[in-house]
Amino acid sequence: MLKKTIFFVAMVFLLCTPFFAQSDSEMGTEEPAASSGTSGYPEFIRKSSKLMPGGDPLEVTEYTGSSIDKLVRAKTIVYKDGRISSEKNFDSSGNVSSGVEYVYSDGGLLSEIRGLDAGGNMKWAYLYEYNDVKSLVRETSVSVLNGNEVVEGYVAWSYNADGSLSKRETFSSDDVMTLREVFTYNEAGMLVEETSYYGDETLLKRTVFEYAEGKDYVSRVRCYDVNGLYETTKYEYRQDGKISGILRYGFDSVLKDTETRIYCENKLVRRVVVNADGTRSSANFCLYDWMGNPVFERTSEKITVREFVYPEE
Repeated sequence: MLKKTIFFVAMVFLLCTPFFAQSDSEMGTEEPAASSGTSGYPEFIRKSSKLMPGGDPLEVTEYTGSSIDKLVRAKTIVYKDGRISSEKNFDSSGNVSSGVEYVYSDGGLLSEIRGLDAGGNMKWAYLYEYNDVKSLVRETSVSVLNGNEVVEGYVAWSYNADGSLSKRETFSSDDVMTLREVFTYNEAGMLVEETSYYGDETLLKRTVFEYAEGKDYVSRVRCYDVNGLYETTKYEYRQDGKISGILRYGFDSVLKDTETRIYCENKLVRRVVVNADGTRSSANFCLYDWMGNPVFERTSEKITVREFVYPEE
């Protein structure tokens, strides 16, 4: 017998409508602090790990729509052995439109991600290789053309003696480097600079991280391109280390906007962004179930309801 979350969607909507506004980001995966530490892993690997819900669910189904009465099933994610196993995406008519499969090695490392079409045929894939200490060293991108697998390119990771990421390089299928990223750390091992270059070594972006005194989380981030400084972001924190505010400044050091974060029982429930002139740019609201997983979220574009299926207690 499976145990499911029970949604009182209509009541939730009535109770929370006054708080809803516009938003540009999801809230259920908020990190406790702005950390510059990097594992070097691709964004979707980091994201899939971050999205691993509490309570070891068997699956989660996501419904989206512009309003409560227009919710339709958008995605179902299946978990096995405490990790994501597969997902199916649905079109507006409720039919499967695409899917994703996650393949793991005997040691539990993610070895392959396969993108599928509606019929279950592979359309693309990412293949992963690791070194002896299980750090990712290569990601190969593959597409399927006329039934044949074609390598589109690959990314290579290099590490310092202490295991921290030192360099990440992106190559085309014919081994031409198109992007190089270099990571620099201070004596305490914290990332202080991340610099990206195009294949011809022209600067793409340089990001400098500063830390709160005596803390291991970021207090300020300065971003540069070939023309110089173009944005500065300052972070404010609660005593428990969670972000309470974010201030963004332009190249001229003039404030662009301020983001305020509100928590309930240590969960981020509301995020509000206000422009320098006092007008509200965006805001969102999120509710969680008893396992701490986000089950209701409203943004400027849609409402999202997630139904988690947990094992019987």
